[in-house]
Amino acid sequence: MVVHSSSPDQRRQQHLAREIQASYALLEATVREAARQAYCCHADAEAAATKLRALPSAYHGVHVDVEERPKYGPGRPSSTQPRVVKALQYGLQVTLHERAEVIARKTQETGCFLLLTHVPTAGEMAHRGGTSCGPTKRNMASSKTTASCRTHSSSTACC
Repeated sequence: MVVHSSSPDQRRQQHLAREIQASYALLEATVREAARQAYCCHADAEAAATKLRALPSAYHGVHVDVEERPKYGPGRPSSTQPRVVKALQYGLQVTLHERAEVIARKTQETGCFLLLTHVPTAGEMAHRGGTSCGPTKRNMASSKTTASCRTHSSSTACC
């Protein structure tokens, strides 16, 4: 039987929040450094953007756009003539976003734990419920530690 408890849930929620914050801080430092850099051609900037998009993060995603950054000559621009572009460089515009579905699933799993472990996996007394508790159903007969429930909200029991 998998149940949801509020007491361990609070500690695990705090641990999850710290884990998400650490993931964000690590990713933000990497992204900030790449966003500061100027690239001479569009291909170099696109290659750097591809590397940033491939950064592994369990809780955050990276959206990267390549933008042009024109460099102008010295002095005040003329009111009658357009500004003259001396060089055209490229940079990255990076946006970090949370993966809400992953965070919601992890948040729900934090309060679930395994209460009853002696349910047979085969035979006449085997569990045949219509709910799915992910790895909990498969490992229920042998596991005596905590497990996760992926489909049930707080204050409910499943399996």
